[in-house]
Amino acid sequence: MPQKARNSVMQKLPGAEHWLAVSNSWWRQPEGPGSSLEARMDHPVIHISWNDADAYCNWKGKRLPTEAEWEFAARGGLKGKLFPWGNEEPDLSEGSIRKVNFWQGKFPTENTNLDGYITTAPVDAFAPNAYGLYNVIGNVWEWTADKYFNLKPDQHEQRILKGGSWIDSIDGSFNHRIRVYTRMGNTPDSGATNVGFRCAQDVQRDEL
Repeated sequence: MPQKARNSVMQKLPGAEHWLAVSNSWWRQPEGPGSSLEARMDHPVIHISWNDADAYCNWKGKRLPTEAEWEFAARGGLKGKLFPWGNEEPDLSEGSIRKVNFWQGKFPTENTNLDGYITTAPVDAFAPNAYGLYNVIGNVWEWTADKYFNLKPDQHEQRILKGGSWIDSIDGSFNHRIRVYTRMGNTPDSGATNVGFRCAQDVQRDEL
């Protein structure tokens, strides 16, 4: 994180000091003042709230996928599997085939970078699933259209995010366990350095 951004940290969360609220962080300045999109134009856009994603999809004549649509697409035709390629966990050995962008090492102090990326990866990094979709798990959480209903009485409305991100784990030892079924909820106005989206579109039967 640029020093200018560190100087603009507004607050920290007790018990989760690795999460920093940085003033003026947005999609063009992902890490706050002093950062930019330079050399990351092929990475997923981040710091996108559900409201942002929904508005963009509508502007493009598309929409956010439902949770069921998202998971169906992420599975790539495989049924009952943990990952888009099957049940085999990614091999973390040096020089192995990379399958997904996630945190390797001791979180949050060490990232061994075995997958080649400290934070986000390009949208077409790693091998696609059988439907030709890249990075459906890991890299960034992706918004869906559906509401998240597993809320406590005092919580605000939330929307469902799917897939996990680059700060999540394969074994579930910290943060979320990355799987095709992985999900969480967040408020529609929330965004972060590990949250993005992709659009969906209805297909007419005569187009199939």
